[in-house]
Amino acid sequence: MSEELQNNNNNVEKKNELTLKSVVVDCATGAATHPITYVKTLIQLGHEPLPTYQGRKWTYVHKATYLPGALGYAKHIVTQDGVFGLFRGLTPRLGSSLTFNLASRYFDEQLAKHAKICPEEASVEDTWEDGLKKTAQKIAHKSLAESAAVIVSYPLNVLAIRSMAQFISREDAYESLIGGILEIKDEEGWKGFFAGLIPKLVGVVLGIALIETTSFCLRKQINSVDDEVKTENKDLFNLLDQHASLLAGVIANGFTYPFALTSTIMAVNGSRLNCAKGGHTEWMKCLSELKALKEHQRGSTIFFGRKYKEAALKVAAFAFCLAESVNGVSEKCVINC
Repeated sequence: MSEELQNNNNNVEKKNELTLKSVVVDCATGAATHPITYVKTLIQLGHEPLPTYQGRKWTYVHKATYLPGALGYAKHIVTQDGVFGLFRGLTPRLGSSLTFNLASRYFDEQLAKHAKICPEEASVEDTWEDGLKKTAQKIAHKSLAESAAVIVSYPLNVLAIRSMAQFISREDAYESLIGGILEIKDEEGWKGFFAGLIPKLVGVVLGIALIETTSFCLRKQINSVDDEVKTENKDLFNLLDQHASLLAGVIANGFTYPFALTSTIMAVNGSRLNCAKGGHTEWMKCLSELKALKEHQRGSTIFFGRKYKEAALKVAAFAFCLAESVNGVSEKCVINC
């Protein structure tokens, strides 16, 4: 047993090994995607400076009113601040991302070493009871490690969000990293660095639980299908098996996104920014109001025109349709996870 635990610890250390190459890749990826994150953050905060336009629905029969997508929004930012304006808030965001990656690796390793929490990967060959038990252990392990990493990196995340939010009213209190830190410390105290932390943690833990559980259930159900059906539809089942975790992530995002949205909104709460005036003091009330207004998926899809004042489709519907299509392949094939 001790030898098996040592092997698991060695695997964790190897997985968590941080190289200069990985740091450079993370920074480059973060910098390249920052304009999209910037646009998404402003949309999440409810800033819609551009007029709506009329466009046809996907059926090309009926018309609808749309708000501009990410490209049109980015062009607006460029006209106001130039190309470099698209990278407002990049420094604290990269700092938050790197801190999270380092902290999650560190806590993952420490849990495996000292708390002896190093769960095995659930296999489709396991029974439902054993598989779900291993999945629960993995959820606990990842939740502890990632929650601790979120807490450590969250102050920089708050700085990044507030720095980007300055665009709304053309403010400059968070223009520099040091200036932003002093602004929060002087005006709100240390608690200001953790504004919106609770919904962020709730979303992280809920997302981990949904992804791991759904992924295991999907792989288990796919494996339980008759060999005859698998042979007849080999490509489809190989695709589902390989991308079970990705599909689980898409499903989970539909449920966890409202918490991420609430966290972003609450991150500016308590600040002197104009966009924070009249905001909620309790995150649950903020989330309830977003759901009442059918705005709890605001900013979840930004690449194309966004339908004006109409609730976004549930992402889980995509998974349901996919499951139904697999279910219809044969009467012997049943996916009811």
